[in-house]
Amino acid sequence: MMREATKKSKIFIIFIVAGVLSTTTHYLLMLALIKSGMNPVISTSIGALAGAITGYSLNKKFTFNVKVSHRVALPKYFISAAVGLISNNLIFIILLSKLYLSIWTAQIIATGATFIFNFLCNKNWTFRENYVKAKK
Repeated sequence: MMREATKKSKIFIIFIVAGVLSTTTHYLLMLALIKSGMNPVISTSIGALAGAITGYSLNKKFTFNVKVSHRVALPKYFISAAVGLISNNLIFIILLSKLYLSIWTAQIIATGATFIFNFLCNKNWTFRENYVKAKK
């Protein structure tokens, strides 16, 4: 029982590290695009896509360490990422246009709000080996 709890904690910590690296990719690209004059909503969308690509690679290899083929995992990952992107953008737009928060405050809140969804979706669906094995 303790071993399983330790394994789950380790997976969650690695997911956090992968998330920090993915979010850094997202934010740096978003910053560069905003500084170049691009609309903040478009900038966060492009940054989120780059972050999702980074996250897929890190989570497949390090967080969940699964042998699921890209053919199976990649579409599922991008479906969950699309839902995350839509959620991120809706929260971001509401925080900017209705609550008048700064771009970065709104983005940090939007990122936090989608974090748990992303973890649960990837753990229980995208990279779930039992599900994939049952389908073979």
